[in-house]
Amino acid sequence: MRRLQPFLQSGVGCIIAVSAASANASVIHVPADQATLKAAIAAATNGDEIVVADGTYAGADNRALDFGGKAIHLHSANGPGACIIECDLVDRAFVFQSGESAAAIVEGFTIQNAKPAGGATNGGAILINGVAAVTAPIVRECVFLGNTAQNGGAIAINGNAQPLILECTFLSNVATSGAATAFGGAVSLNGAGVNATITACTFESNSSGGGGAIHRVGLSVVTIDRCSFLNNSTNGNGGAISLTSAAVATVKNCRFAGNTSGGTGGGAIFCTSAGSNSTVVNCLFSGNKANSAGLGGGLLISTGSVHILNCTMAGNAAGAVNLGGAIAKLNGGTCIVHNSILWGNAGQQIQSPGAPTIVVEHTIVQGGFTGAGNLAVDPVFVDVDGADNAVGTLDDDLRVAGLSPAIDSGSNLEWNVPIDVDVAGLPRFYDEPSAPDAGVGRAPIIDRGAHEFQPGPPACVQGDLDCDGDVDAADLGILLGAWGSTDEGADLDDDGVVTASDLALLLGAWG
Repeated sequence: MRRLQPFLQSGVGCIIAVSAASANASVIHVPADQATLKAAIAAATNGDEIVVADGTYAGADNRALDFGGKAIHLHSANGPGACIIECDLVDRAFVFQSGESAAAIVEGFTIQNAKPAGGATNGGAILINGVAAVTAPIVRECVFLGNTAQNGGAIAINGNAQPLILECTFLSNVATSGAATAFGGAVSLNGAGVNATITACTFESNSSGGGGAIHRVGLSVVTIDRCSFLNNSTNGNGGAISLTSAAVATVKNCRFAGNTSGGTGGGAIFCTSAGSNSTVVNCLFSGNKANSAGLGGGLLISTGSVHILNCTMAGNAAGAVNLGGAIAKLNGGTCIVHNSILWGNAGQQIQSPGAPTIVVEHTIVQGGFTGAGNLAVDPVFVDVDGADNAVGTLDDDLRVAGLSPAIDSGSNLEWNVPIDVDVAGLPRFYDEPSAPDAGVGRAPIIDRGAHEFQPGPPACVQGDLDCDGDVDAADLGILLGAWGSTDEGADLDDDGVVTASDLALLLGAWG
């Protein structure tokens, strides 16, 4: 497992430095030096490192852990697969509430079966609750499995809190509370002082009464970057994410597949409340569904404002064919869609009754939609349902093929975000020589959709065994080295063995 070192995390927008806080910093081993996690934290001072050996840690002295404001790095020796904090549905694993900084780090554990004690409602596994001082710990490379709470089945972020959640996996966590509505199957955020960053995480099969994976409320701010949302569900709104109560969110470079909502809608994302302002950029939506006559198989904007930029939506479905298979916007909501692809979603791609009318520009929309630069032609996906022939799974390939009208046809003027890559982390603004510059702006012109078309590897002519662009002595050496073998790379005539006939083909292509 990688240790957390000083680095600049692109997209996080801050430098996270882990340094020796003092020359007297110690390394404490559990259980060799201290028998339990609680004892190790109590013994640690600022700058100390706690290394936890492989095993399962359970019982009162290995849960309800509080750093007490200390700058310590608590990590497993060999990663979350080998080190488990078992909470037995008795209490949380951690609470941060004393102004911890980014030097307070939890890394490399599986945290399972956690639940707040004493009737508490927030944060099944971890509660991050800033009170007087900003509380900003780092939680990295952890697996959250089967935890539960009313709000934030795995993590609740409240008050004056600015944590970084990095490279974690959230699996089968639940927000539930009997008859009460429960929010954020994996993570909930609540409070004007919340400014959280969730990066490179996977959310799978989490569930709640609103926001199957993440729920944000109460003027909170969140950046969600390079995350995957798979098969999360809610019996309310927002199968993956619910954004409410004048909060601000940036969702970028993410993938949403197979998420479902059972309320008003938003198979993947639901946005509501006046003053809510969100941006969704470079994201893929496939196989999400708003059930029970719900609206917006991909997104539902009830009130508030959402800007959808360079996203691809395919194979999503609303509760009925006229309810917005990709996007629905209700009266009072504001939605702008730029440089995107909405194709192959069930029924009507966009549902937008009432004022203000949804604005869609430089977007490919099946069936057409009024707006500057819009097209109604097949974007030519590589493989919309993947090798398993099932939409909404990880093998769905929503890149576009080389003849796609999406290539070099977007609007550079709309790309107003500080991101220079596409959803796959590949460069934006690649200029494909074979495609006309049909978009707006100076070349190179941005593609439509979450993927920027990239050139494939060069095609190698017959005999060019090293694929360097010509057939020469180097290729001859490769063929002679494979003589008499079944090497498929050198068997130019595909007869199963490298012989004189292959040599003749190579010599015929010489130069």
